[in-house]
Amino acid sequence: MSEAALRHLRRRVTAAPLKALFDTLAVTLVPPQTPGVSYRRRRTVAFDGCSSIKTPDSERARCRLGKIRYRLA
Repeated sequence: MSEAALRHLRRRVTAAPLKALFDTLAVTLVPPQTPGVSYRRRRTVAFDGCSSIKTPDSERARCRLGKIRYRLA
């Protein structure tokens, strides 16, 4: 499938299928009563994606983000 075909397909498909997929897959794995799951009636979550950020080593990026150091896995 070409780039243009994929682009046209994305335009034809509305957000409804993606919302249905999200509603199906984005479920809680533990009951709300489980200790450590919430803080003051708010669900706690954690994202560990900061080490995967890739940005050009340019002056503008360094001003905004500081010096980026990549870790080798």
